[in-house]
Amino acid sequence: MILFAPLLAGVFQYAAMRFVFSLGIGYISYAALSAIGGSIISQLNAASGSLTGAPGQIANMAGFGSAVSILISAYTVRIALKAVTKIGVLPR
Repeated sequence: MILFAPLLAGVFQYAAMRFVFSLGIGYISYAALSAIGGSIISQLNAASGSLTGAPGQIANMAGFGSAVSILISAYTVRIALKAVTKIGVLPR
């Protein structure tokens, strides 16, 4: 029974870390970064919307707004996962 206790402690510690992660450490960091990213996206879309004539039409046809949104979202997820890994909730 004495040898079984450290095994149980390790299993419970791992389960507790996973539980805390599922409760929302990742969600909280993603929500904060998403708010910042949303602000950046809206400012860039407003700046590209103020373009008149051919440059504005080319930017819209090329999907400038979608491209910026995809890039900001990818960086947001990367930073959120790096933060959660640094906290120690997720293994490297």
